[in-house]
Amino acid sequence: MIKLLFRLASIGLFSAAFLFPFINQQHIEKVVAEQPQDNLISVDKPKLPTWLQDYPVAPDFATIEDVYQKKLSFFSYFYPLITAHNEWIVEARNFVEQYRNLLKDSRKVSSSSRTYLAALFSRYSIEYEQTDTKNQLLAKMNKLLKRMDVIPPELILIQAANESGWGTSRFAREGKNYFGQWCYQPGCGLVPINRVEGLSHEVEKFEHAYQALDSYFVNVNTNNAYRIFREMRASYRKLGQTPSAEVLATGLMSYSERGADYVQDIIAMLRSNQDVMDEAKKGMQAGTDEMTEHLPNSEPTPVEENLAS
Repeated sequence: MIKLLFRLASIGLFSAAFLFPFINQQHIEKVVAEQPQDNLISVDKPKLPTWLQDYPVAPDFATIEDVYQKKLSFFSYFYPLITAHNEWIVEARNFVEQYRNLLKDSRKVSSSSRTYLAALFSRYSIEYEQTDTKNQLLAKMNKLLKRMDVIPPELILIQAANESGWGTSRFAREGKNYFGQWCYQPGCGLVPINRVEGLSHEVEKFEHAYQALDSYFVNVNTNNAYRIFREMRASYRKLGQTPSAEVLATGLMSYSERGADYVQDIIAMLRSNQDVMDEAKKGMQAGTDEMTEHLPNSEPTPVEENLAS
């Protein structure tokens, strides 16, 4: 009996020893199959529409005598540019959010995607180091998403109209500057005729209205003077809501030395010009042919993709 038990035990041990490598190999293969892929992932980069390359220069708004038509021409010209830029921002936000999700899952991202993210950090004045830890990078991405966000077209249109006198100011006509941006290097722009003695600023010059618009977006989305504007926008986004142009206008008190009076003027212009903006928007949505009917004396000019690429 004892010999029989010993033989059975020996057979069991031999069988276990013989089958163990196969059982163990199956377990290893299962674990490996559940591991994330090591392939580098390339996140889709946002692209500006190709038609921007041939978008016409702004017409001479001063030659349009009818007030309503002048306003309609002004809004019709800028609405597509603003829409294209806001759409680019939406795509850029998607890029960052996808990248952030991959980072949270410890996935590997392609070098081209990392380079593009670094360019976005630079564009929005956020310091970035290749040695940043995962948590540091995630924090900077959150900061980037707060800065890189859309601005209501109506607010931009009214600010442009206010700052440029409906496109008729000297700075708009000679420098393509519709938003009153300053620069501080000699020769960077146009010297204001009534500049206070002792000041050295100039009103920046641009080659195309879109460059002025791009500069406006960067200014409002990065300048510390408009931090309240960005906080308000982020709070609405967190609630899943979209703030109106009037609401966000209250965060631009520092845009003009006139402060609260400037904001009140912007809000009043928003209310009194809503019907013209609605018509310009309908014309844009109806198609380019209708829209360009309101763009007299325009000459085509190339627009470079001067955003991060």
